This record gives sequence, structure tokens and C-alpha cells, in this order.
Amino acid sequence: MRNKTKISRYAAAAMAAAIAVSAADIMTADALRYRIEELAYETLDRDSFLTLTECSKDASGKIVVPDNINGRTVGAAAEEVFSHCGSIEKVYLPDSMTEVGRGAFSYCCGLKTAALPAGLEVIEGAMFSYCQELKEVSMPSALTEIESSAFFNCSSLASVSIPVGVTEIGSAAFAGSGLKEVWYAGTKEQWESISIGVMNEPLTSAEIHFSSSDPVGFGKLLKDGVTYDITGDSAAVVSGSSELSGELVIPGSLETEEGAMEVTSIADGAFEGCTGIT
Repeated sequence: MRNKTKISRYAAAAMAAAIAVSAADIMTADALRYRIEELAYETLDRDSFLTLTECSKDASGKIVVPDNINGRTVGAAAEEVFSHCGSIEKVYLPDSMTEVGRGAFSYCCGLKTAALPAGLEVIEGAMFSYCQELKEVSMPSALTEIESSAFFNCSSLASVSIPVGVTEIGSAAFAGSGLKEVWYAGTKEQWESISIGVMNEPLTSAEIHFSSSDPVGFGKLLKDGVTYDITGDSAAVVSGSSELSGELVIPGSLETEEGAMEVTSIADGAFEGCTGIT
């Protein structure tokens, strides 16, 4: 088992939008710190990457965390970083993150959607506990473990897609959830080899669809410097890379592994900071 006593070092490729920060946003002290709107970041233990350390309790609606700030990678999210942020509804974490701390979203009573980093290997304990409105979570393909109480009392969570690499699901990980269906990428034999802890009745009694991925098609897609939010058979533009330049054409539809997705909307501020677009 890996050492969980402190945030480890990270090396991850940047895949989302970079944000340039003015000198007024930077505080110099023992650690390098940034505050951008409702989010705060800092370097820990002299690491070169940034850790997301705070979200204002006044934050609401959609939160999109950038993959880097002033060229410095955002590599982790601290424990309980969004805890008790009751008005946020959607959170998108960048693929540059490789660790998200314990209880990161606990008691986010209004959270409905969460997109986790593609390289995340562990959903830490109580990460989404008491998120009673949570309906959609993107489980990254790199996932190997879902720790205890990760989705405790997520009463609106009716279905999840679990990657084939998961080997351990902790006690009470899905206790009190509304789980009815599980879309598992592996076989029945592989599912039966997973170590599932006690107090997981919603999971063990759910209908398991083997060798299947979530039919909802929820997740993120990065194409030509633009990040899309995929839900069902439609896609919405979430953000654009600050390195975009020249003429930008948003297609009417996207080709994905699940088929064609109609592009239906562009989020407010999606291209904020994309100064190279003409």
C-alpha cells in the first residue's frame, strides 16, 4: 500500500486550460500561493507543483480547476478542499492531478456532477460522503481502489461505472447510497475477485452489467485544445486552452467511442484568457 500520510510528488501531463495570474494574485511567504476567485493553491513541502488547498464556502454553480497556473502544474487537491461548499453543483478536476485528498467533497449537499482526473488511482475515504444530490461521477480508467465511506449516504447516486482495474472497495463505500445498477468493464469472474468490504449492501445487491461501460456516456473529452463535458448523446464546451490561437471553429458534433455527440452549448467564460483567438 502506498504511503498516505502526506501528498506525494507528481508528474502528470497538462491537459486542461492554463491560467495566467497577475502579480496581485501571488503572495510570497514560506510557500508560493495563488488565489484565483474562489480557489486557493499553494506549493507544499517545497514541491514544484501546486496543490488546490481551499474553496470559498460562497462558491456556487460550476467549478473548473485549471491544469496549471503560470506554467506551474496543479498536481493535487487537499483533504476536504470542497467540504461543506453546499452551493457548488459541478466540479471538473484536471487530468494533471494524481491525488485528491480524503473527504474532498464531503457534505457538498448540492453537488450533482464530478469529473475526476484520468490518472487518479484511488478514491480516498469519505471523498463524496453526504453528497445527497450526487448523480454522476466519472470513474477514471486508472482507478484501482475505492476507499471506505467514499460514497456514504449519496442517496441520489443510482448508477456507477467501475473500471476493470479496481481490486478493492472499502467498507461502507456505498452504504446509504441509492445504487441500483453497476456498469463494470470486466467479466463476472473479475468482479468476483474484487475485495469488497462490509456494509456495502447497495453495491452487492445492485444489478451488475458485465463487460460494459456507463451508457450515459458521462465524462470529459479534450479535442484540439477544447474541453467538452459529455452527457448522454450531447457535448458542451467547458473550457479552452490558453494556448489556442487564430480562428477557432466549434464543430456541430464530435465523434467519440460512443458515437456522434451533438455540441449543444458553450459554458459562460469557457474561453476567458484565450487571448490568441481571433
